[in-house]
Amino acid sequence: MDQDSEVVRSAVLTVTQLTKSIKTLLEGRFDGVSVEGEIFTFKRHTSGHLYFSLKDDSAQLTAVMFRAAASRIRFNVERGLRVVCTGRITVYEPQGNYQMVVDTMTVTGDGHLLLALEQLKQRLFHEGLFDPTHKKKLPLLPRRVGIVTSPTGAAIRDMLRILFDRFPVSVLLYPTAVQGQGAAAQIARGIAALDQRSDIDVIIIGRGGGSLEDLWAFNEEIVARAVFAAQKPIVSAVGHEVDFVISDFVADVRAPTPTGAAEMVVPRYDDLIDLLHDRQRRIERAMFQQLRELRREFQHAERRLSDPRRLLQTKLQRLDDLANRAESALRYRLLAHRSRLNRIEDTLRLVHPARQVQDSQRRLAHLQERLERAVRTSLSQASTRIQLAIQAIRALGPEQILHRGYAIVRRSLTDEIVRTFAALQPGDELDVTFAEGSAAVTVSTTGPEHRPPKGNRGTKSQRKQLSTAQNDNQGKLL
Repeated sequence: MDQDSEVVRSAVLTVTQLTKSIKTLLEGRFDGVSVEGEIFTFKRHTSGHLYFSLKDDSAQLTAVMFRAAASRIRFNVERGLRVVCTGRITVYEPQGNYQMVVDTMTVTGDGHLLLALEQLKQRLFHEGLFDPTHKKKLPLLPRRVGIVTSPTGAAIRDMLRILFDRFPVSVLLYPTAVQGQGAAAQIARGIAALDQRSDIDVIIIGRGGGSLEDLWAFNEEIVARAVFAAQKPIVSAVGHEVDFVISDFVADVRAPTPTGAAEMVVPRYDDLIDLLHDRQRRIERAMFQQLRELRREFQHAERRLSDPRRLLQTKLQRLDDLANRAESALRYRLLAHRSRLNRIEDTLRLVHPARQVQDSQRRLAHLQERLERAVRTSLSQASTRIQLAIQAIRALGPEQILHRGYAIVRRSLTDEIVRTFAALQPGDELDVTFAEGSAAVTVSTTGPEHRPPKGNRGTKSQRKQLSTAQNDNQGKLL
């Protein structure tokens, strides 16, 4: 006070003296003051310091926020934002201005967290962290489940209960804080640690419900980038169904609750057995459908080739035998594989641990693949044999034989096929059928190798009739 009184009594003060006096008065009385206003001007210096001004309807206040304090802000500072700044008033002597040195800045009301959340969400979206093309599928039956959460919360108890009730699978817990200072960094380290383990097939991160601020660790950028960088599938299970955090958008799967996450990552034992039975039934249906198709094709071919039945009886019996043998072989293989599947199922029911079920599942897949390959091979071979038989049958058809130079000789009156020259008498009238067209002839002479004398071979038409009547081989064949 003595110094203040001395200043007041002085008649003339220098600029420096007055500025120092004002600085002493202001800085002593306005330490830890909070001011609400709208950011009017704003500049972020390359050093990291923030220079801005606050205004209301009647006044403006210059302010500065140094880099250390500015690095703790969770949102992007911009013009027009209404904020509450807490700090101290100081006088900048070189210019004679007073300003506020800001230690903390928040958006007015409870909107600062929502603003920070929305700004981060937009930035990560444009970087592609939410792109569905990056999403990985969950394994059908994981060998081991990694969980990043608090070891003392209700969430871990609920997840363990569901996991062991549905299917006893091994679990590895990475204990972390799920809220408060440093929680986000711990969660990110837990994700990275579990992701490096070869025995972990899927990772769950989560916690129970809470306020937006309680769940904030899962909105931090460090957690989002750890989830995106993970090679293993990540399930985000934070809060309740109505709660959404950044990790939900980046994770491969979002679960409404921690309990829901446990239900997603492992199937129920009974559901797995039902799945095995369903696949077995599908294989059986496919096999018998193929057999029915082949039998229909065979019957259709049989109907088309019914005219030369006497010549085809042996071939038809052979085809029936092949079809029956193929069907018997397939049934035998099916019964053998079904018996093996039943033994696998019995082993699953008795042993029940995840590793043995996984081994059985792999063996089942291998058996299914072999069965499908055997079915395809058998069906392909049967189809090939049928096609070859059909081709052979077609080659023996009357039309094909006629095209090779043979002819069919019938009596003109009775249409009876003549099979030997001994059945003919001179003067018999015959019809000769070729591959293309026919001719009517009259027998002049007969004999095993009879040919008319060179000087009396008749007309060209008569020679053709005589040659036709003497073709004993054609009559025998047809």
